[in-house]
Amino acid sequence: MKKITLILFLLTFCFNANSQSTINITTSGGSYASEKWVNITTEVDGAGNQVWGQGDGTYGNGQGLIDEDISLAPGTYYVNCYDRYSDGWDGTLISVTDYNGSVIGDNGGESPSDSSTVDATSSWETPADELEASFMIVVPEAPSCNVPSALTLDAVTNTTATISWTAGGTETTWEYVVEAYDSDSDEPTGTAYSTTSNPLSVTGLTANTSYDFYVRADCGGGDFSNWTKGSFSTQCDIADGALSHNFDTLDNNDLVVDASCWSVVNGGDANTWGLVQNSTTLNIYWRIAYSSTAHDDYLYSPAITVLDGVTDAFNFKGWSSSSTYVESINLLVVDATDNAVIATLESDLVLPYVTDAADATRFTYDLSAYEGQDVKIGFHSSTTDLLYAYLDEFTLDAFSTLGTATNILEGFTLYPTIVKEELNFRSQNKVEAITVFNLLGQKVFSGAPNTNNSSINLSKLRPGVYVVKVSAEGKTGSYKIVKE
Repeated sequence: MKKITLILFLLTFCFNANSQSTINITTSGGSYASEKWVNITTEVDGAGNQVWGQGDGTYGNGQGLIDEDISLAPGTYYVNCYDRYSDGWDGTLISVTDYNGSVIGDNGGESPSDSSTVDATSSWETPADELEASFMIVVPEAPSCNVPSALTLDAVTNTTATISWTAGGTETTWEYVVEAYDSDSDEPTGTAYSTTSNPLSVTGLTANTSYDFYVRADCGGGDFSNWTKGSFSTQCDIADGALSHNFDTLDNNDLVVDASCWSVVNGGDANTWGLVQNSTTLNIYWRIAYSSTAHDDYLYSPAITVLDGVTDAFNFKGWSSSSTYVESINLLVVDATDNAVIATLESDLVLPYVTDAADATRFTYDLSAYEGQDVKIGFHSSTTDLLYAYLDEFTLDAFSTLGTATNILEGFTLYPTIVKEELNFRSQNKVEAITVFNLLGQKVFSGAPNTNNSSINLSKLRPGVYVVKVSAEGKTGSYKIVKE
């Protein structure tokens, strides 16, 4: 076995006896972790006066891997490594960091330059050990204004966050910056604001957005600490009538990130819910795949505020990819905060087999029993050895208005029923008027096209369900559409 001794030496220049700076010495790895110890002296290669020692500096006292904070005067030091048994280097990594956590010296775990097999003389070991390495570090002066630490998120909503931190010293004033998340940045680029509040409440944020938060101490007279950084993401908005998700406009390279506040909980099997894109149609669906062990996987919708006559119905399309291995799911109502199950809408809901997603069955569920509550819809799969299940085209609706619209005009076609921007119509008779109402009965669009074929632009409407009334040749028809 062997023992490695780490020794620091101080050169006399840049020494200030009245100023101390904290460094950290860490040893890790190696074959003989139990036989290491550290001391600090004032000269290279083990010579000079001892400034600090692990234990009392004798063999068998103060051994082992260390993670030690040491206060020293700024200056230049040397780290020396010792090996008792002349059996070569054991791969121990020695690292020294300054007060800011920056590495100011390490051996990289490499074999030291001193390959001597002759024990060196050192007054700090009994018996003397072989000197294996000596590398230099420079201990910087400590800042006059210390960096705050331990950034903590105490509360985060869709538009606010409460953030606290531990002061670096006695300061009572800080500067902070909140800006868009950037994993590559260590310093802010936005405007810094002064505050005396800790915890600090940040408002005016955007829902479902990632942010960086920076804070630094203001010690007065233009003396600031370095910045410390934390990151957080705001919660999603609660849908209050504006939920219409078919995901077909998402970037296929970042589907899960862009999935509009949907979430997945994997019960531990190999496959779980995920967004996939059809290579032919380019449509995007939620899918759960075959697993040789039982699924216990949940897909959760965004949070929904159930409003009577507005959002009291939830509907979606679901299908299986095999007629032999037909999938089933459990449909749940869960708490919007913690996903705790409130009720089961349906157990073992069979998703029928179809060859074309356009022919998939649309399922509709009455949520009126949960009026006034913030909930999510959970899709739970517990199947084994089946194939694929798909879900798509999720919408909130008014339960009273679901189903095929009445008073359909003969020879009239309105398309598409799920609208992004343009709503088109084709009619054998001249269309005199088109009016669009939301589910509260409010008129949100009206026009007099006086033509048989045309379109209207609905891009400014909020996502949700709308009723379109059409007048042609003295007759009126009503149609339901979904605005994305």
